[in-house]
Amino acid sequence: MFKQLIAVSIAFFLLIGGNFINAQQVSISGRIVDGSTKEPLPFASVFINNSMQGTVSAENGQFELMVNDGFHEIVVSIVGFERLVYQADFTPKSPKYLFELAPLVVEMKELEVNAVRSSEWYENVRIFQYHFLGNSENGIRSEILNPAVLVIDGQESSLKVRSADFMEIENHGLGLRIRYLLSSFEYDIEEGLVHYMGYPSYEELDGGRSKVNRWTKARERAYLGSWMHFKRALRDGTLSEEGFEVRSVEMIPNPERPEDHVIEEAKERLEEIQGLSYSLFRDSLTALVEKEKLPRKIEKVGKEPMAIGWMGQ
Repeated sequence: MFKQLIAVSIAFFLLIGGNFINAQQVSISGRIVDGSTKEPLPFASVFINNSMQGTVSAENGQFELMVNDGFHEIVVSIVGFERLVYQADFTPKSPKYLFELAPLVVEMKELEVNAVRSSEWYENVRIFQYHFLGNSENGIRSEILNPAVLVIDGQESSLKVRSADFMEIENHGLGLRIRYLLSSFEYDIEEGLVHYMGYPSYEELDGGRSKVNRWTKARERAYLGSWMHFKRALRDGTLSEEGFEVRSVEMIPNPERPEDHVIEEAKERLEEIQGLSYSLFRDSLTALVEKEKLPRKIEKVGKEPMAIGWMGQ
C-alpha cells in the first residue's frame, strides 16, 4: 500500500465533496433579495461549496436546491453584491430562508473587464495560473477561460489576486468545469509561499463514452492521496489503513543558502576581479552569488507521525 504524507499543501483540484451514500434528500429553499431595497434578485448563483450541487434564483428571487441532509456551506453570489456564505445542519424541518445581499462598492478597475491590459498584467496572470492551478498533469491540462475577472495587485514582494466574478475553469484531464469565486490569493515571492481562499462549484464536461470512461478513471487516480481522500479517512478513523501519515511542519532557515553578508562579500570580490583575464576564484564566487536565488526558508517535516482525530464538521 502507498504511504502518503500530508504535511503542508492542499491540491486545488479536490474531487467532489458533500455528504455520502444512504443520506436523505432535503430541500433548501427560500428567497434572495437586495438588502437595501428588499427587491428580489433574479439569476443569483446558489450552490453548495465544493460540490456539483447548485442552482440560480428565479425572476422573483425564489430558489430551491435538493441536497443530502446534514451540514452544508451555501454560497450565494451575484455581480454587484457582497457574496453571502451560510453554514447550517440542514434537515427536513429546515425553514425557508431569506438571504439579503449587501450592495458591493466596486472599484473602477474591477468594472473594466474589457480594458487594454499591460504586459505586466499578463505576466502576473501567468504567475497566478502557475501557482493556483499547479504544474501537475491535471493542473497543466486546466485553463482559466475568463482571466479578465481577476483583480490583480502585483507588488515587489508579493502577488495578490481576487476575482470580481466567477472564474470559469475547464479541467480537461478530469472532465470538469469549475466555477470558482476567489476571495483572496497571495503569493509571497520572497518566502515562496501561497495562500488562497475561495468557493468552487463543479459540473461535468460533455463527452462521448470513451472520454467519460477516461475521465472517470482519471478522477479515481486523482482521488487516491487527495485532500478529499484524507478528509474521509480522517472522518472514518482509518488514516493509517488508507496509507496516510500526518506530521508537523515548521519553516527553518535554508541551510543551502549562505547568509546575506557572505553573498554580498562574494559580489564585491567578483567586482574586484572583473578586469582580470583569469581568476582561480571566479567560478566559485559566481556559484556562491547564484545561491542568493534560493528561498530563505524551507519546510522541515517532523520525524514522528502525529496522533490526530476527527473534530467534526
